[in-house]
Amino acid sequence: MSALRTFARNIVSNWAGVLVNAVIAFELTPFVESRLGGSAWGLWGLLISCTGYYGLLDLGIRSAVAQYVTRYLAKGDHDGVRRTINTALMILLAAALALVPVILLVAWFAPSIFTIHGVDDDTARLLFAVVGAGVAINLPLTIFQTATYARQRFDLAQGIGITQRIVAAGLTVWALHAGYGLVGMSVIHLGCNLGANLVHVRLSYRLLPGLALSRHAFSRDSMRELFGFSLWNVLINAADQVSVHASALIIAIVLSDTALAHFNMGAILVPYALQLVNSIAWTLTPQATSLDARGDHEATRNLFLGGTRAIVAFSAILIGGIAMLGDELLQLWVDAKYTDGKDYVSSGTILVVLTFGTLFRAIPTTAKQICFGLREVRFLARVTAFEASANILLTVVLVWRYGILGAAIANTASVALTQLWMIPAFVVRRIGVSWLASLRVLFAGGIVLATIPAIDLLAAQVVGADTWSGFLVRVAMVGVPATALALFAGTTPQEKERLLRRFRRA
Repeated sequence: MSALRTFARNIVSNWAGVLVNAVIAFELTPFVESRLGGSAWGLWGLLISCTGYYGLLDLGIRSAVAQYVTRYLAKGDHDGVRRTINTALMILLAAALALVPVILLVAWFAPSIFTIHGVDDDTARLLFAVVGAGVAINLPLTIFQTATYARQRFDLAQGIGITQRIVAAGLTVWALHAGYGLVGMSVIHLGCNLGANLVHVRLSYRLLPGLALSRHAFSRDSMRELFGFSLWNVLINAADQVSVHASALIIAIVLSDTALAHFNMGAILVPYALQLVNSIAWTLTPQATSLDARGDHEATRNLFLGGTRAIVAFSAILIGGIAMLGDELLQLWVDAKYTDGKDYVSSGTILVVLTFGTLFRAIPTTAKQICFGLREVRFLARVTAFEASANILLTVVLVWRYGILGAAIANTASVALTQLWMIPAFVVRRIGVSWLASLRVLFAGGIVLATIPAIDLLAAQVVGADTWSGFLVRVAMVGVPATALALFAGTTPQEKERLLRRFRRA
């Protein structure tokens, strides 16, 4: 299969996964919130945030395994693949055992650390223990997810993920109807993750020739190789987790879980927007790794320019649309208490502020994935650590003064200070791309982003967005011309000709 078709297959598969996830969240979130209540729903968000911090104990090994399994496959070194998998498995088994006492301590002291309403102290301890146990059990198994990544079979990975999410959603509805509440949800979360990871284990034997698990395949050389990549990558993961979850933790400590529920409702669309952007960027990383392993620098430069142009144009359509129509969506979708602005700033306002941060984070995603492919993890660690530090400092200062709006402003400002400039500037120098060529790929996205408000203003004269039918019509009226403009401004003459040929054939 050609590289272009592989990219297309992987991107479509990733989009399917994000779409299914978004639909499930769209249908499930109001149901879960109404069944649990605002306080318990905020507690569930806090539990999920804690799993991200527990996951830091993978020491960045999973990303290192993906890096070196991809490199060894590109070189045809199956023995190197086997050594890498077995060495990583032994390391993560040890990390999982080390995680157990940490989980027990956090679970025991959780009622004292956080302001928790809606459940008693013993139930809160049980919830933190179950969620933490799920992380410990699944931690060693996650390395087998790298097989689909290294083989660029994102379609298989998304097939497993989609099945997992559908099963989890069905079981969640059943558990809440049956009255099992947060405890039932936490057990379902654990079990579905475990089931999906076991499927990945089985699939790895098909995708990685000669794979066999044996303690004798453990290699000190592989351990040094993995840690040479992962020690920097764990700093990246830690900083990313802080950037994503610091707002939730600080709001829960400084304000309350009710305030956190209002903030999370405004932030709920942001991960899906980022997932759609990353669903394109993630398909570029194994290709960048393979090109670097083979020393094909010209292809790497083309990958950077083409990937950036596509992602910036797509992000402008997606994020510009959310900024214009996100508040109307929340008003139609969730309880009015989240958008009326009486107790806290409207969740719609939070969404708009966070949307700008999402755009700033989306622009350099191709450059960031190129850095991973080139193993420039030390640089990425410095950038993400600076972003996390700025995020914490700004959040603490602004939450005291502006509440949940301050947390949203802090998140957006910290991204603008770091990723929007530092990562692209480094990659341009590293791979030898001219600044003129780099700025040119931003043109289509800028045109689309500047035009979307005018398109939405014209659409608003035709139909309002105060009903679901009107909202969907507005989405189409904004999305179709914005997409056409992005294709016209963001493609080369050769690409336009290829698109026209395929359209005629279709």
